[in-house]
Amino acid sequence: MVWGVAYAAGTLQDYHEHDPASPFYGSSVTALSSVGTLVIACQHLVPLLTYGFISARPHLVKPVALACVVASALCLVVASFATSIGLLILFQGVLFGLVGGFLFIPVIMWLPQWFDRRRGLATGMFLCGSGIGGIVFPLVFNALLTRTGFRWTLRIWALLHLVLAGAAVSLIRPRIQPARSKGPLRLRCLLPPSVRFVLDRRFIFFVAIIFFQSFGWYSASLYISPYTSSHGLGSGSATAVLATFNALATVGYLATGSVVDRIAYPLVIAVSMAVCGLAAVLVLGFAESLALIMVFAIIFGFAGGGFSCHITPMSRSLSERRSVPFTLAFFTIMAFRAVAVVAGPLIASALYPGDDAFVGQAGKRTGSVGYGRGGYVGMVVFIGIASFLTAASALLLFWQERRDRRQVAPIKGTETPSSTSSCRR
Repeated sequence: MVWGVAYAAGTLQDYHEHDPASPFYGSSVTALSSVGTLVIACQHLVPLLTYGFISARPHLVKPVALACVVASALCLVVASFATSIGLLILFQGVLFGLVGGFLFIPVIMWLPQWFDRRRGLATGMFLCGSGIGGIVFPLVFNALLTRTGFRWTLRIWALLHLVLAGAAVSLIRPRIQPARSKGPLRLRCLLPPSVRFVLDRRFIFFVAIIFFQSFGWYSASLYISPYTSSHGLGSGSATAVLATFNALATVGYLATGSVVDRIAYPLVIAVSMAVCGLAAVLVLGFAESLALIMVFAIIFGFAGGGFSCHITPMSRSLSERRSVPFTLAFFTIMAFRAVAVVAGPLIASALYPGDDAFVGQAGKRTGSVGYGRGGYVGMVVFIGIASFLTAASALLLFWQERRDRRQVAPIKGTETPSSTSSCRR
């Protein structure tokens, strides 16, 4: 209900771009794509922004999450009445992303309490929910958009979100019940904590990997549906491609989660992202049929879908090296990813001149043959280069970690935010 819905943003974007029935038909590609990217970015950013609060008042995490379920549903209802793309970006993009992003904080906080040695596999299984949502919601959205239109689609989505997300948050619980903090809540305890560990040499490698991977992955995820429709294959085919893409990402979560606990994660990243780069350059660039687009969706979705599982070993590495809480390290990496989630698709949209640039006097598309058909050559190359740079950065990280292990022993870090908080009473 959080990331799964966000991964279905391509279906809504494709509807706004190509269906005259959309109230936002004719809006710029950049503005339309920013709705989906801002949802994902805000979901990644809000955990770090609220870290001070959840450290000072951990017993309030679940009640606040339940309140955010209601608030995020209201954001969708308000967005359904939007008459301008700016209001849509504000309510469906920014505000829904911010309040909805709090919903998975309890999972990230409490998962280390239940899993240790198999934490990577547990993370993969937890993230499978986003993949499943990415399969189901494109199909649901496509059916609702066809039958009820955009505004009622958002209202029905709000109701589903209220019921399903509310039930999920109600059922999760920590293994160790958080203590009730006493005393006044000081303002400084609500501010984001110091993250000086971002200057760590290894963290710089993490940032490079996160940025390059997000550039390629989210550009492909958001534009695979419009790419399919631009080839004259229709909204049904575009929805099927996106659902296939997310389905293979689900398999990728499980596969990556099962191996990341046994194999050095930089090597797994390097291999998987090299495969993604080859799929973009050699398959997507020449894809002129539904079959080839499906092949790309299968390869790219499976190879790159499980990348989020690597945030767990990255965070554990920082926790051990710098004696910082695991949760703080996890949230900080996600905050950097939020920037890349916005920047990548914006760069990709700038590389695509739009459908109008390829429509001739007779109303037929020109420049629609050859590599990167339909004006997507820049975007295809961008996705490929970003994937290859991710693989190269991961190999450099692998070399750096081997070198560090020879020189210095890791320092054990703490696992929860509450263990180092100075704001609790």
